[in-house]
Amino acid sequence: MKIESKLAQMREGIKKAPIEIQQTVNHAAKLLKQSDLVKNAIQLGDTIDNHMLLNTENQPVSLNELKGKKNLLITFYRGGW
Repeated sequence: MKIESKLAQMREGIKKAPIEIQQTVNHAAKLLKQSDLVKNAIQLGDTIDNHMLLNTENQPVSLNELKGKKNLLITFYRGGW
C-alpha cells in the first residue's frame, strides 16, 4: 500500500473516532503545521550520515547497507504521548 493510500485510510478512520479523539488529532496536526519542524526535517532526496537503526523485526541495519537497494522510510516516534 502506498503511503498516500495509508494516510487517506487513516484520515477516514479518524472521522469515525469519538469527537474528543478527533479534536486531539486535529489540534496536534495544527500545532505541527505551525511549528518549524517540517522546515527543518529531512526532505526527499536529502542524504544523511550512516547510522545503525533497528528494522521492523528489531534487527540492527546499517543505512549504508540499504543505500541504493531499496526505498527508505525512517520514522521517529516520540517517547510518550
